[in-house]
Amino acid sequence: MKKVFSRALGVLLTTVLITICAMIVPVESEAATGTFIGTVSEKTTIDVLYLITKGGTMEIKIDANTNLENCKFLLPGYKLECTCYTTDSDEYWHAANIKGNSTPGSAAVDTSQLYSVTGTIAKGTNEGNLVLKLSDGTLQIKIDPTTDCSGVRMFILGRQLQVIAAKGTDGSLHAQSISDTSSSAYTVITSVNGFQGSGQSASTPTSVAVGKVDSATTASTLVLNTTGGQMQVKIDSNVDLSQGHVLMPETVVSVEYYKGTDNYLHTGLIVNSSAKQAAPTTLDGNSVTVSGTVGEGSSESTIYLQTSGGTMQIRLDTATDYTNCPLLLKGKSVTMAIQRGADEYYHAISVAAK
Repeated sequence: MKKVFSRALGVLLTTVLITICAMIVPVESEAATGTFIGTVSEKTTIDVLYLITKGGTMEIKIDANTNLENCKFLLPGYKLECTCYTTDSDEYWHAANIKGNSTPGSAAVDTSQLYSVTGTIAKGTNEGNLVLKLSDGTLQIKIDPTTDCSGVRMFILGRQLQVIAAKGTDGSLHAQSISDTSSSAYTVITSVNGFQGSGQSASTPTSVAVGKVDSATTASTLVLNTTGGQMQVKIDSNVDLSQGHVLMPETVVSVEYYKGTDNYLHTGLIVNSSAKQAAPTTLDGNSVTVSGTVGEGSSESTIYLQTSGGTMQIRLDTATDYTNCPLLLKGKSVTMAIQRGADEYYHAISVAAK
């Protein structure tokens, strides 16, 4: 009986010893793999993909051997499928393959003169439109199927690039090649304002286009979605905005335009077809100055001014002075001098850029 008990005790002690050794002595583990679908976060960098999935945001390492399948554009909101694995060297997921669906647009261009533009990728960039931040603003450059993008591995917000571009028949710059920053012998563009041809005069009869204002519109360029496609028309010092001071996304406008000596399309007149300025009324004479940003729902007749104290509804009428801020876009910071009218609304006496 003692021998049986001794054997049993020996087996038990052996089992415990093996278990303890397994806990102490490391053994080689098999790497985990997985495939995840989600959208790109704004936090994404050249080295780390932040993928927003149904289960939360994943932090995935991008290595030199990561295969990028139709997804040079790792931009906020883009949907991706990412095949990942883990390693023994760290606790991160690593991307083996990232699959996207980037499809550039198309256009006809004149390559007789090429331009070099260096800047950083800004918000609004997508597979068909590169928005570059320069020293004094942003410049939009079209990306075509023939654009050579081999010189840049991924398009990430804030990444500095050099673009060799040519002018298209649509009045836009079109990228011929995109690469990491380097020197160039081409005509160099360093200033957005210096390249717009501000003050161009119409030397040929104007044409007219009707369309909806695109959200990519800036103070220097009207992006217009028409039935024939998207147009980009420069807004310079000669434009008549007396009937189109407020250009909110989806606003229908009629635009008279001409081709300037810089080969860009320029606006001669913008007419807001969605709304007209309010009629002037008797004011109480008590001026108040308010500051804020142009909010959703604003139109040619009414500004919804988002202030620190809430949203104010302010009438814009034919007596409003726009000298210091001729164009109002969504999100624009402004200061307004206002007075209450006989119609119980506040009316803008003047508008100035903040």
